[in-house]
Amino acid sequence: MWTTLDGIELTITPAALRQIAARHRQSGLADLVRRAYRENILSAVRRTVGRLVAAAYRSGSIIGASGRRYRTFEAQLGGRTYRLFARPLGAGSYTLVAVRPGPEREAAVARHGGEVTVEWTPPLTIDRAAAMPAGGIYVLERGGVPVNVGQGGVYAGPDGRIMRKAGQAMRDLLGNPDDYRVRLGLIRGGTARQRQMVEHTTILDLNRDLSNANLPLLTNVDATRPYRVAPHGVTIHHTGVLPAHLSALPADPGMPGARLQQIPGGATYQGLDPTVRPGAQLPLFPTAAPPGRMATAPARPAGSVARPARPSSRPSRARRGRSRRPQGR
Repeated sequence: MWTTLDGIELTITPAALRQIAARHRQSGLADLVRRAYRENILSAVRRTVGRLVAAAYRSGSIIGASGRRYRTFEAQLGGRTYRLFARPLGAGSYTLVAVRPGPEREAAVARHGGEVTVEWTPPLTIDRAAAMPAGGIYVLERGGVPVNVGQGGVYAGPDGRIMRKAGQAMRDLLGNPDDYRVRLGLIRGGTARQRQMVEHTTILDLNRDLSNANLPLLTNVDATRPYRVAPHGVTIHHTGVLPAHLSALPADPGMPGARLQQIPGGATYQGLDPTVRPGAQLPLFPTAAPPGRMATAPARPAGSVARPARPSSRPSRARRGRSRRPQGR
């Protein structure tokens, strides 16, 4: 049994180990296995897999053709990126089933730093969000649960990102358009680097919270890896109608009613972890709402522990058809 960077336990069966060993050249593991070789190939592959898991973190999930959900992990080792596929066993543990080369475009680690103010809106319809004159980031929600995050210099007009990107995400996810809302994080006069910093931070924060709530991760492919923080750190002033995942941040002393998110310089940021934040009293995400209605986050007594219900809708046949089994990737 091994443990990932974010505390997930992974095991491997003898059958899966043999399968990974048989495909270790196609998986890009040949150099790592050669360095780990001592007595036999299986032992070398097992040592290599242990190193991969120790360097891995949660990156998403996929649904195989059979309808089974697999958790994906990303790892960087020996100058290459790898993607690990694991089947859930329950109680936060998984069994590894496959290793594949990761996408080259994710090989570089992002780096962010600076100070920015974000003004959050309540959930809006797609049309209302697209009419906003400012730019920043957006969070697409379905039944009150985040499903996709994006950013753009403007929301409206021919260059607007809401109708184009959020609309594409809705088409990919299918379902009733009335179930979707968009929460905007306005960054007035912000630069592209500032928007990317807030977008990347929000993706990591939401994915960490969704994972702890046992809900599907965001559909984002890019900006899902931890980033390095510049020496001067990251400072984000959150104002407006704050999303639930920011409710436990400390009050901003310079802005009444705002919350302050500070990330020290030189760190590797992986996202807010609600399991270690003191004072979190509200559920991070609401339970799924009936079609056409938006869910609300009911208060619960202080100190109680509640896990949001998993959305009841099954993946559509169209989406299942586009997914592949991990072994075929």
